[in-house]
Amino acid sequence: AKYKLIQFDESRLDIRLDGDKSNADFGRLLPGEHKAKRITFENRNSFDIEGLAITKNVPSSDFDSSYKIEDWFALNPKGSVDVKADERSKEVQLDIAIPRDVAFPADAKSVKISGTITVKNTYYSKEFTFTFEVQKPEARLDIDMDLSPRVTGKDNAWQPVAGTLKVANKGKVDLTDI
Repeated sequence: AKYKLIQFDESRLDIRLDGDKSNADFGRLLPGEHKAKRITFENRNSFDIEGLAITKNVPSSDFDSSYKIEDWFALNPKGSVDVKADERSKEVQLDIAIPRDVAFPADAKSVKISGTITVKNTYYSKEFTFTFEVQKPEARLDIDMDLSPRVTGKDNAWQPVAGTLKVANKGKVDLTDI
């Protein structure tokens, strides 16, 4: 039997995150917002590159430790990536979605997040750094009352009074349990 040893040439595999070879900035995001970046692959080797896994890591953040920020990211399509020999434009989309109900630390107007995205298989690994900032949305509630409490009846006891209470959300965040 004849065998041929294939030698992988790392310089012939180009992976970019939104056109950049080493980092990505997702910018400022509000709770409930999402943003997408493209990961592009160019394989100039004469053989397929298979099983490239894409992992995300956020070592720490100022958010509560119960948040697993890596779960805010999603790949489309899901799973590992295979790049055919001489394939020049393989793409996957990396989406980040900030939960609507993310809780900010006391007195924080925003939280900056940084981490790494790693693309690797058994013989190759490339790491990107990423950053983004989650801004606390402005909450503004306008309340207009047409109620004038009166003491009426026996023994100066409070009696029900009909009136109007108007509540308007003028901010940029959903308000619940008012």
